[in-house]
Amino acid sequence: MLKSIDESEFKKVFGKKIWLTPSEPSGEYLGHYGVQWGAGNNEFFWNHYFMNLDLDSNNNIVNFKFSSNIAAER
Repeated sequence: MLKSIDESEFKKVFGKKIWLTPSEPSGEYLGHYGVQWGAGNNEFFWNHYFMNLDLDSNNNIVNFKFSSNIAAER
């Protein structure tokens, strides 16, 4: 988390899990990524994980948020 984000490597690692990518700069943050993925048995229960990253002009992470929905009923 102390290293600048390499956009191509980030997209290679998270691929289709990325649901929001940097577009127009807003406020002090110049970019924002949203990543979402699921895990577990999709028949009865599912888990969802969310990660949000705010980036500065050097692609350094300035804000990081991780949240989850665990074992929600489908």
